[in-house]
Amino acid sequence: CLRKSDPEEAEVLLGLVQALQHPSFREGVRNWVAFHCISFTEDSDEHRLEWTALHKEFVTMFEGCAEVYMLAAGIPQQDFVMIAAGWRGQLIRADGVASHTCKLGHLLKELELEENDHECDRCFQDLEVGETILGCVSCGYEICSRCQR
Repeated sequence: CLRKSDPEEAEVLLGLVQALQHPSFREGVRNWVAFHCISFTEDSDEHRLEWTALHKEFVTMFEGCAEVYMLAAGIPQQDFVMIAAGWRGQLIRADGVASHTCKLGHLLKELELEENDHECDRCFQDLEVGETILGCVSCGYEICSRCQR
């Protein structure tokens, strides 16, 4: 079993990042976006059924790239899922260092909690005034020191 801090795990995930950054994959994504962007120009609060189908198609492109990478690297899908789950909520930089992110992908910043009535968005434990947390100033996502490990 690989530990979260194991460099082999970071190498596996960095390999996927490199596959997703490959010029042919990026070109495919650009072409898909150019073709479908007109579908998202409507200014509406209603979620159109067409958007759900397009989202599934978009996700399938990424999953296909990940599957090709896993096959080429000889990584069983179940192992990859376990590795990815262990790194959930972290951004792996090109130098292999992990940084925490919110669900929208914003980097979290170290903050000192100044008021009550906050809870960790990962473990749902109450946060204490004065506690050092990681938080997203854009969307209010916060994690406690236990979940930062």
